[in-house]
Amino acid sequence: MKDIQLNDSPFQFSGESIGDLLDHLKTNKDGVALAVNQEVVPKSQWSKTLLRQGDNVLIFESIAGG
Repeated sequence: MKDIQLNDSPFQFSGESIGDLLDHLKTNKDGVALAVNQEVVPKSQWSKTLLRQGDNVLIFESIAGG
């Protein structure tokens, strides 16, 4: 179990990668951007990028509107 910050809130996570986290959160991966420790991670790297204890993860979802 890892203690991370998810969108500025404490979160415990038992998976390994960013992809695992998004699956756990049931987040639609379309229209989503993600940063770990203030560095944007390309979608192509989500399944390869492992999360570590204390990482700060920010998830941004695009919102359509006008």
